[in-house]
Amino acid sequence: MLTARSDPWLTRGLGRAEAHGVRMRPLERRHADSWGAAMRANYQRMSPWWSLNEGEMVRTTDRIAFMSHFVEWERRRRASVGICMVFVGPDESVVGEVQVWHVRHGGRTCEIGLWLAPDQPPGVTRGAGGCLGQMLDRMFEVLDLGRVDAPVAAANPLPRAFLDIGGFCLDARIPQWRELHGELVDYDLFGLTPERWQERRPVTWRVLGPWGSVDV
Repeated sequence: MLTARSDPWLTRGLGRAEAHGVRMRPLERRHADSWGAAMRANYQRMSPWWSLNEGEMVRTTDRIAFMSHFVEWERRRRASVGICMVFVGPDESVVGEVQVWHVRHGGRTCEIGLWLAPDQPPGVTRGAGGCLGQMLDRMFEVLDLGRVDAPVAAANPLPRAFLDIGGFCLDARIPQWRELHGELVDYDLFGLTPERWQERRPVTWRVLGPWGSVDV
């Protein structure tokens, strides 16, 4: 439950989504075990982009790591300066995340990042994409954002298909923008505006829809 000092703007604004049996909701303590399993399944292909060192899979996906992750994102969620949303499959296990940050109450921009554990059934992948579509609807219609940024390491091919179907456009390549494993690497900056989403949404709906919000 949110405390009196909490700002519910972001949590209420994004709400919760459902598509094809997959739900998207804020990260909770009860997600610890399935979050760890999804992270371990995703570790080999994602560790180059997560600044994780080889050989640290157990330490960076155990319950202690989860609690550190949860506490940090819960602090951001309560202040409406960021939120970690999880994709939950039909069996109620976590299969991925969407993280939103660089946002503030009443602000017009934010940044997102996402990951999905590998080898998911097509319905789960489609459902996660549909939930993302619902999130974008609410970002522009409820939160009144004017731009959503998605920076991706130039050598990382993994999120690009999701970004493309969502209407994100490559706006710039920024040389040596962020540090990964001790080196400054180039990043591609993808952006989505309300106009781009309005143009792309019918295609996304046809491919990944229907989607909608849920109350619980």
